[in-house]
Amino acid sequence: MRFVALAALVVLITGCAQTPRVVQGPFDSFILAQKSASECANKIESSGAGLTVSREILALRDDSASRVALMSSGNFLTDDQAQALLAYLAINEECRTIARGFYGPQALHNAVSAAFGDYDIIYSRLVSKELSIGKANQERLLVKQRTEATINALFSGVQQQINQAAAEQEAARRALATQYLLNQMQRPTYQVPVPQNTYKPPVQTNCTRIGDTLNCTSR
Repeated sequence: MRFVALAALVVLITGCAQTPRVVQGPFDSFILAQKSASECANKIESSGAGLTVSREILALRDDSASRVALMSSGNFLTDDQAQALLAYLAINEECRTIARGFYGPQALHNAVSAAFGDYDIIYSRLVSKELSIGKANQERLLVKQRTEATINALFSGVQQQINQAAAEQEAARRALATQYLLNQMQRPTYQVPVPQNTYKPPVQTNCTRIGDTLNCTSR
């Protein structure tokens, strides 16, 4: 059982401003942090620099109208586009801080940090005109897929541990119930004493009269 749809979950890690679905589980803190970071990213995209980046530089959304063109573009950044990207990234640091603010396994923190670092390498190569816009977006997609796979493996591993623990608890409950019944069946049977009837012959009374005196005896 997967905790979330990972394409939505890693919104800030992958740079896509999509709202993740909150679920119950041991990674609630991580998921809620990504939700808050997503809201932060949505606000940034509505700014001047954010609009320029999403329309002319980075395919931030899978359903973006400019996604296909950006993924295949052979153009390099103009000076104005480079300044817009740098401004966007500076503002986005606040969202990254939010995305990092969760309680969870160190491996999950490592995955988040690695993704942010890989994106920064791509952005630096893009600004320095080492990468075209299309090539940068293609490399971003690879980072996204790698991050999703890493986080999915972490979630799957924890879910297996939860399932195993639940199965062990249920087995223990069954064993206790079975043992209780066996103990009850092995207890000595209580015999209800049956009262015994003791025969008592009827009392016979004999009386004799001597003159005016009546003498009676019983036996």
